[in-house]
Amino acid sequence: MTWLDWLVFKHPVLVHMPVAVALLLPWALVAAQRPGRGIKPWWVTCRYLGWMGLLFSFAAAASGVAAARSQGLLAPGAWLALDHSVLRIHQAAAVASLPLGLITLRLMFRRREEHLGLGFLPLFTGLLWCAALLTAGWYGARLHRDPVTHPMVSQAPLEPAPAPAPVVPAVPDLAWVLDPTALEPLHGEPVKSGPHGNRWVRVWATPEAAAAYRAGAPLPEGGRVVMSTLQDRWGRPGFELGPSYGLERQNGELRFTLHWSRVPEAQRAEVGGADRAVWTGDAPGLAACRTCHAGGFAPARDRSAWGIPKPKPKLTGTPAG
Repeated sequence: MTWLDWLVFKHPVLVHMPVAVALLLPWALVAAQRPGRGIKPWWVTCRYLGWMGLLFSFAAAASGVAAARSQGLLAPGAWLALDHSVLRIHQAAAVASLPLGLITLRLMFRRREEHLGLGFLPLFTGLLWCAALLTAGWYGARLHRDPVTHPMVSQAPLEPAPAPAPVVPAVPDLAWVLDPTALEPLHGEPVKSGPHGNRWVRVWATPEAAAAYRAGAPLPEGGRVVMSTLQDRWGRPGFELGPSYGLERQNGELRFTLHWSRVPEAQRAEVGGADRAVWTGDAPGLAACRTCHAGGFAPARDRSAWGIPKPKPKLTGTPAG
């Protein structure tokens, strides 16, 4: 915070001292009017209040001008606001209080006999000074209750600016990954895949991708492959869905996708602790996919052949005995 910011911030605090002086000084001035012994302490009281009121009036006036400039309430190079009645009266009373305070303080220090009162002149100018301080404080309180809109800004009605169009994040097309049954299955039943978390997987592909898969050829342009997975349950395919993996070639570039709508709590470490994962493009979680499938399909030697265990046939007949 700069010294100017501090001065602006302290304006509501500084004005309390001049207002307090304006409430107390008239009583001291009236008490200092009677002649007689013991009147001099009232002189000291009036002079002390006068000095405090004058010094804090200058400080409050300086901070008020700085506050008005920082809020754009004064035109460049102007010292008074002429476009708002409350602010104008507040400033006029504050400015008038400064010379009145100087005159009152000067009259308090004129040479007098010690048994005489301060006299009528400091009483008269002092009351005018206090009235100016109270007026400035009253209209300052009104400004605090009802803040001034910037009068230096043109008051011509402005046409409402058109509302900005809502920014809708681009959502990748994942329908082909979420519903792979529209594609051609590459094997009839799930097989267990160690590289994919020991889940039971099933591969689906577009016709051109299926032909390339069976022939061991690279994934052709526009081809898509989806791997749906099931969680393992006691060595067999379970009922919970695992992640779905998507692979496609667009404009000569391989693109990978992972979608896992509900990640079991025990397996959330695989996706950084999230309860749902949707990874596309250059997502860091797809680094392993890009490494293993840099050429598209996995080599034939790496494809799993671990099928579902067949139930053992039950023995029939009676045992020989």
